[in-house]
Amino acid sequence: NDRFKILTDYLNSVFNSEVELDLVRLHKVFYDGQILVQDIALKSYKFRFVKLVSKLFKRLHIQKLDYTNNLNKTESSAGTLQTLPSSPSYLSGINIKLAGRTFRQRVVPRMTVKRIQKGSLTNVNVQYIDKARFTGKTRRGAYSFTITLGHVFK
Repeated sequence: NDRFKILTDYLNSVFNSEVELDLVRLHKVFYDGQILVQDIALKSYKFRFVKLVSKLFKRLHIQKLDYTNNLNKTESSAGTLQTLPSSPSYLSGINIKLAGRTFRQRVVPRMTVKRIQKGSLTNVNVQYIDKARFTGKTRRGAYSFTITLGHVFK
C-alpha cells in the first residue's frame, strides 16, 4: 500500500509520465504460461533441463480427466489424492519443449529438441489452451522454451 505508492511515485519520476500498476492475483506460478516460461528460462542457468522439469512436476497438480470423478480432487505426482485449492481452473496437461542450446548444455548438434508432456492437451478434453514462448541467446547459440498449458474451468 505505502510501498506501492512509493514505487509508483518513483516510476512516475523515472518515466516522466503517469504509471499505473494493475496487479492480478495468481494462485500458482504454473497457471500462467508466460510467467512459467520466464521462470523456467531464469532457472535454466542454474539447473539442467531434466532436473528443472522434474522439480516442476513435483509441484504440479494435473487433474485426471475422468468424467466420473469429483472435480475437487486431484492426484499428485506422488500418487496421493489431494484437494485442489479454490482456483477458477485446474490444469489438465502441460507440454514443455526446449529447442536449441541452453547455458548448462555442452556442445550439441543444432537440431536439438527436447519435449516432455504430462496430462492431456486434446481439444475435446481441454477448454482453454495457453501457449507461451521464451527465446534467449547464449555464447553457444540460441535456445527457446515453449510451454503449452491446458486448462479446464470449474
